[in-house]
Amino acid sequence: MRLWTIALAFIASLAIVPVAADSAGPREHHGAWQQAPVVLSLLLGLDTEAGDLEIVPGTLTLQAGKPHKLVIINLSEVAHVLALPEFSATVAHSSAPAFPYKPGTIDVAAGETVEWYFVPTKAGHYKMGCAIRAHAEAGMHGEIVVN
Repeated sequence: MRLWTIALAFIASLAIVPVAADSAGPREHHGAWQQAPVVLSLLLGLDTEAGDLEIVPGTLTLQAGKPHKLVIINLSEVAHVLALPEFSATVAHSSAPAFPYKPGTIDVAAGETVEWYFVPTKAGHYKMGCAIRAHAEAGMHGEIVVN
């Protein structure tokens, strides 16, 4: 069984649990957000049969004002850098490791899983992709939609 098939089965097992947002800042409710955010998974570096690299799913749909937990899983044997600079400028951050070194990017080492807790604050369509040379051109790009 291919690794990506296992990963997709993992995603299907995750629950999506909405949480009502309130006016308190993200740091004040960090513990509560870890218990019941909207949970989404993003898989990086899937090699397709055509040899392209992918981000799965290609579109993430989020709700403005609600806390989210994004689980970023790098299934490949190389590092990836998830770049989402326009989106990152519009969210309230509630956890590391989001953007530790470069604004608008999240480094994900080969085989690593990174969790990011945040609240989208502005509706819109935002591009995301791998910032490593030639990865976006090979298919590692997508979109974030905030309603």
